[in-house]
Amino acid sequence: MTLQARTLTLDRSDLDARTTRFDSLPVIDVGDLFSPDLASSQAVAHTMGAACRDVGFMYVVNHGIAQHDIDAVYAAADAFYALPDIAKQRYDINRLGCHRGYVVIGGLAADSHDADALETQ
Repeated sequence: MTLQARTLTLDRSDLDARTTRFDSLPVIDVGDLFSPDLASSQAVAHTMGAACRDVGFMYVVNHGIAQHDIDAVYAAADAFYALPDIAKQRYDINRLGCHRGYVVIGGLAADSHDADALETQ
């Protein structure tokens, strides 16, 4: 039996993330996360935890990552996804034996009849 088939009958009524309503993603200043002041770092951690529990996603600001590094990551991703499929499949997550790598469109679909769209956005 496939994973998809086993999960079809799960009771998901108690999953708060499926019913939580929100109008925007929280924006969290993480500058104090590594503060020597324990209360400051705990406050950031608490705020991040609440965002993960209540929404599932967040924006972080004041993280200390230089904009040129962020731009370089986007450029590398663009270059990778521009490669032919045969080249990308050398990094297939299922071949590498670790939980990182390339996933073909539809490869992460929880429902085998409803493919994901990670690359199409």
